[in-house]
Amino acid sequence: MSRRFRVGVDIGGTFTDLILIDDATGAFSVGKLL
Repeated sequence: MSRRFRVGVDIGGTFTDLILIDDATGAFSVGKLL
């Protein structure tokens, strides 16, 4: 069985913001890149 994830990216402003969401568990991880 494969796992499904959703990825969100915001590239506006100084930083690039990222979020990764595990659809099965609702767990998420966020990151910020310069």
